[in-house]
Amino acid sequence: DYEPVMIKDHPFLYVGSVGASFTYGSLIKAGITHIVDLSTAAKCNQFKDDFEYLCLEDGFHNDDKSLERLDNGVEFVEHVRKKGGKVLSHDWYGTTNSCTLLVGWLMKYEGMGVKEGTALIQKTRPMAQPYVHV
Repeated sequence: DYEPVMIKDHPFLYVGSVGASFTYGSLIKAGITHIVDLSTAAKCNQFKDDFEYLCLEDGFHNDDKSLERLDNGVEFVEHVRKKGGKVLSHDWYGTTNSCTLLVGWLMKYEGMGVKEGTALIQKTRPMAQPYVHV
């Protein structure tokens, strides 16, 4: 799983695993400009000279800071959209934290519900399991 995958009908939103985030050629080919790293184990800022990063290694584990981190990530994604960039949201497997962030953006900026946002992400990434309890 070494390719960033575009979310259906959202040409600036991509999801993937740590493998996608470390495959430089795939990032360039997809036109990725920004990366949100939600992996607890992977090095953030792997290609710091070529992409702008937001490192949220603690993810969203329903602690006191989860909503704050989620909102920071959602606002980062919106910033990228407004700039005309493309953002990859990734965690280790590209299934939980990375998808939670994208569902959060869809809810806040497109008015989708949790189920609708999750269904859209799962059309692109069937194994997606966003946290809905954050």
